[in-house]
Amino acid sequence: MAQSIDKPPFFDGTHYAHWKTKMKFFIKSRDYKLYDIVEDGSFVPQRSKAEWSADDCKKMELNCKALHILFCAFGPSIYEKMSSCESAKEVWDKLELTYEGTDEVKETKIVLLTLEYENFKMDPEENIEKMFGSPPSPMVSKAMEKPSRKKSLFKSSSTHFPSHGTQRGPPSSKPKI
Repeated sequence: MAQSIDKPPFFDGTHYAHWKTKMKFFIKSRDYKLYDIVEDGSFVPQRSKAEWSADDCKKMELNCKALHILFCAFGPSIYEKMSSCESAKEVWDKLELTYEGTDEVKETKIVLLTLEYENFKMDPEENIEKMFGSPPSPMVSKAMEKPSRKKSLFKSSSTHFPSHGTQRGPPSSKPKI
């Protein structure tokens, strides 16, 4: 089903990276400065509302618009977790922490995925179809979404597959029959 361009992309707690990208562009399409509020945080004036300048009011208005867009994208369970946040940046950061983890967690996941990839090899009784017939683990699929990691993961792939008697380059002698 197609989604209206007037409604923010819905987030149900799954496929966070996909939703995050869509939401980023949805917010920017509304008002480019809105995403600055989400990314950098809103400025909260340290004086009473009666003393706010026009610029203070504009920044607070942008924060409220960004919060509204974010809250409209959530189902009840995620809204419950985020409803206590006072700023759009606080919601965004809390979502990142909840669904992506800290930088240390992200790095650990990358290391584990790299190890899983490096240890990926064909068993002697397997053929290519059997080896590649089963879908990759969800973690490998998730890691492959990040283009910056693809190069490093595929760098040494040729060393992990058995040659089964075939040789790369010119043979040094004729094969025995």
